[in-house]
Amino acid sequence: MKRNWIQKARESMKSKGTLGSFTKMAKQKDMSVKALSDAITKNPTKYASSTIKKSNFAKTLQKLGRGKK
Repeated sequence: MKRNWIQKARESMKSKGTLGSFTKMAKQKDMSVKALSDAITKNPTKYASSTIKKSNFAKTLQKLGRGKK
């Protein structure tokens, strides 16, 4: 696996202006990021493909974060 892929993904999101958009969506729905990710996983047909991708990315980062505690 390539090194620094998270940093590259973050820079890509920053240049597109989407950095923090999933968190913003979760706050608007009065949910945590994890709760929104779980809701999207349960009902993917209700959401756009870009939202599903953001949800998957958030879940990946959550899994990586568990190992660093």
